[in-house]
Amino acid sequence: MASNQVPEHIIRDIALGLPTGYDLSEVISDIFRQLGTVTSVIRGGNSTNVERLESSSFVSRMDAELFKSITVPDRVGNTSRRLHLTQVFHILVLIYVTLVSRYEGPSIEHFLYRFEEIFKNEGTYLGRVIVKLFRLLLDGAPFESAIFTAEMSQLIDACVTMGWLPFRNIKVGLLNFFIQDPACQGQLQDLWRHRNT
Repeated sequence: MASNQVPEHIIRDIALGLPTGYDLSEVISDIFRQLGTVTSVIRGGNSTNVERLESSSFVSRMDAELFKSITVPDRVGNTSRRLHLTQVFHILVLIYVTLVSRYEGPSIEHFLYRFEEIFKNEGTYLGRVIVKLFRLLLDGAPFESAIFTAEMSQLIDACVTMGWLPFRNIKVGLLNFFIQDPACQGQLQDLWRHRNT
């Protein structure tokens, strides 16, 4: 469903609940642009010292913001929806870092298949788009390319049309996958397991 097909009252209600200057497309685009740099740095591309520092700082910031926000109690409505949406993307960063750090070749597809299972039912479309974007990042597709731009548009549309409860359920599923699943083993998972004890 495209964002121009969302009922006008839903768009108005969501817009009223957002902080001044908040732009969902800008926030999500920035995350995926940064993930492109993370991919280049981890995969040993021709990254500069500045890019390596930016990549490390970005992952650390996403981790810290998720940890800080995860204890905020659930509320019904746009504020809670925005919190769950933000947390979903913070968790996606940590999962993607695990994927790009530990997997190559056919094992990537196995990981992505298991990852996409988290989105079944309420978030099938969202999961499908995220997996496509992950594949584009792994293939080194330029962020400005037409295919990346088209998938980013699909991602924004998927986010706009989902309510707070589906985002909450997806967040819980992603967090459980990241913390508990052997597929996500590594330094970040160890850190989060230690935090949860």
